[in-house]
Amino acid sequence: MTAEDTADDEQVSLYLHRITMNENFRAASVIKDNPLEQPVLFLDLHYLITYWGKSAQAEQTILTWTMQQLQAQSVLDASILSLSSANAAWDVTESVQLTAVDLTLEDILRIWESFGPKYRLSLSYIARVVRIDQTTTPGAPVVATRYDYVNGPS
Repeated sequence: MTAEDTADDEQVSLYLHRITMNENFRAASVIKDNPLEQPVLFLDLHYLITYWGKSAQAEQTILTWTMQQLQAQSVLDASILSLSSANAAWDVTESVQLTAVDLTLEDILRIWESFGPKYRLSLSYIARVVRIDQTTTPGAPVVATRYDYVNGPS
């Protein structure tokens, strides 16, 4: 076994394959007095976790360990989320929940077709609810809007 073979046995990938609006917060937005404030997005991030090794035993062991770690820390609160970036603006009330999900066979095949290599044993997780706030930079005021209205038959 070469050093290159050993390196292949130690790789786990985290692939964001889909972003969706959270169904429970689809219509929610934060309304503030600031007219430059954009609506808040509440997103679900769909991840695929895959082990890229040569041993089926190592594959199952590593993915089982990964599942145990994600189960033990299934809720990421502001104290954990703020560790990822010094510029993070996570509110103390915010958290992200990590949940294992089952993918349909069609979804699995579509994802792996786009990858190119043959199917690998994978885990699918959703990180929900990831809140995205954005305040726009002030620009020139809107001076005109145009709308067309076609009156249908009465």
